[in-house]
Amino acid sequence: VMVLDNSGPDLGLIHYAHCMKMVIFGSLMVNFIWLPPMGTLLTFAAYSVLLFLTAAVVGVIESVMARFRLTHIPQFLFIMTSIGLVFLLVAVFAARGGIR
Repeated sequence: VMVLDNSGPDLGLIHYAHCMKMVIFGSLMVNFIWLPPMGTLLTFAAYSVLLFLTAAVVGVIESVMARFRLTHIPQFLFIMTSIGLVFLLVAVFAARGGIR
């Protein structure tokens, strides 16, 4: 809502900051995915594809969230948190060599 109070260069800087934040957080999420050592060009291509997929997923989630009723948001947050914890658990088990 605070973005609505701005216009001109201030609005441009707010949008630029939002884009930079999305690129930084998206890059962090992409870097958590393990990529095998490849050539420089192939690594850049894989990074670009993963960053694009991350942006697409975030865009879909933001579009779906805009259509939710406020009563459904806690359920959605619970489900997303549960899925995130499962992925984190799988990543920890994979990093430690699996179940022994």
